[in-house]
Amino acid sequence: MVAKHSLENGVFHKMTENEKELILHFNNTKTDYPKNKTLHELFEEQAMKTPDHTALVFGAQRMTYRELNEKANQTARLLREKGIGRGSIAAIIADRSFEMIIGIIGILKAGGAYLPIDPETPKDRIAFMLSDTKAAVLLTQGKAADGIDCEADIVQLDREASDGFSKEPLSSVNDSGDTAYIIYTSGSTGTPKGVITPHYSVIRVVQNTNYIDITEDDVILQLSNYSFDGSVFDIFGALLNGASLVMIEKEALLNINRLGSAINEEKVSVMFITTALFNMIADIHVD
Repeated sequence: MVAKHSLENGVFHKMTENEKELILHFNNTKTDYPKNKTLHELFEEQAMKTPDHTALVFGAQRMTYRELNEKANQTARLLREKGIGRGSIAAIIADRSFEMIIGIIGILKAGGAYLPIDPETPKDRIAFMLSDTKAAVLLTQGKAADGIDCEADIVQLDREASDGFSKEPLSSVNDSGDTAYIIYTSGSTGTPKGVITPHYSVIRVVQNTNYIDITEDDVILQLSNYSFDGSVFDIFGALLNGASLVMIEKEALLNINRLGSAINEEKVSVMFITTALFNMIADIHVD
């Protein structure tokens, strides 16, 4: 090991100054980013900066940053009343919708970490995740929580339960090292395991990055299911940078023609997408 290390150093020292500079430049991935802030603090700053800019798009529906921030504040106050705060976990079972995003940001603003669960997840697996995380509250829509064995307090996002609460922001109780979300592995090789991600880790990949510059002029498509890590780039890449987040129905995501049409119609400028899917879309929608 020592001999190899010395050899590598020797090779480096034999390079010209221009060659050394080029290698060091290629490897310079360090960036300054707001690592001491939380996701909800940065979102609130953005909402204050661009209150009337479109934050969310779903078909013909639009929601501005001001509206999203106020709805999330109301949800956060409801959750605080139910005991959600720093160190607590609130689960959410929802389809792609404005309510899904409101719920996520509301949980963070209350001080908790969110546990996203796909509505199509088997009931016994949902019960396991709720029990394993000791989730105190379950945010849901319609009948998504029916038949789930849990002790969590259930809140219906689509029944306007938070409408009576103040739209003013709560004081933040978190720091950037607190857990932002927990996503469970598939469990294909055994028991599913919850993976914990802090606020600063998310911020590192969506703000002041060295691989993409997202601005208020961008339109980001949420391709990933929110129970997978890829959704974090979609959601917070948009909402922490003033871009518009476009959500489309699951059925459209599974239809290449409809997906390609939606990308064109909404003028999507940023997508977190696999090479294979990109090539399929490009073959049909070459423009």
